[in-house]
Amino acid sequence: MSSLSIATTEKKKPLLMLNGFSYTIDRNTDRKTYWKCEYCRTIKCKGRIHTDHHHTTILLENNDHNHPASAVNNEVRLFEDKLQSRAMTTTE
Repeated sequence: MSSLSIATTEKKKPLLMLNGFSYTIDRNTDRKTYWKCEYCRTIKCKGRIHTDHHHTTILLENNDHNHPASAVNNEVRLFEDKLQSRAMTTTE
């Protein structure tokens, strides 16, 4: 089963993580959000996902990636995102 997660990039933009791949927003419309693989520029990866505007339902998934998935990297990103959020909201 696929596990959809949303984190943030270093520039505080949404980062969708699914099945070991990470996607950044390509564009938004009233009904859909178009996501592209984070490696679309560096290694010309063609992986894409379309979701509803609330990022909860996957409408289209193109798994045409030219690199392996890395679930470990996604878990590290989620941990870093939670850690940074906690550091900003608490005084521990």
